[in-house]
Amino acid sequence: MEGLIGVVVLAFLVSSVAGHSLPQLLTGCPNGWIAYEGSCYLFNNKDMMSFVMAEAFCSQKGGHVVHVDDEEENNFIKDAARMYPSNSLKLWWIGMQDMVDGVWRYTSDNSLVTFFDWDSTQPNGGSSADCAVLYADRNYSWADHVCVIVGDYTAYAICEAKYMKSYWLQ
Repeated sequence: MEGLIGVVVLAFLVSSVAGHSLPQLLTGCPNGWIAYEGSCYLFNNKDMMSFVMAEAFCSQKGGHVVHVDDEEENNFIKDAARMYPSNSLKLWWIGMQDMVDGVWRYTSDNSLVTFFDWDSTQPNGGSSADCAVLYADRNYSWADHVCVIVGDYTAYAICEAKYMKSYWLQ
């Protein structure tokens, strides 16, 4: 928050010195969230959770489990996920399901998924594998997975929300 206040003050001073009188809109993400291309992302690396728990967690935070719309966003998410400690059984939920086999939809708005980054062996349509995850041990490629935590796997939420705060500067 202190960093954001500093940015606001600096922008105000620059605007005042330059003689601009038009208001400026600054946007930013809450503390702990990462900004990218108009959205904020929260990587919850602390609490293992099922897909349903991840949806509830992200909703409570003002967002939804991440939608991956294109290759650039996918690369950003993979790079950000690599910053957290990992093991071969670590998973990150992607906010989509195939409630009708092979038809993947985002659960927050029921829209069709149009971009995929499946591992070469995925989706394999395993028994009840109706959710999608990033697999750490597969270079963060996607896989279908059961929507609960199974065995030694650990699954975490990636939340996405539009910029959450706006500040007007005069």
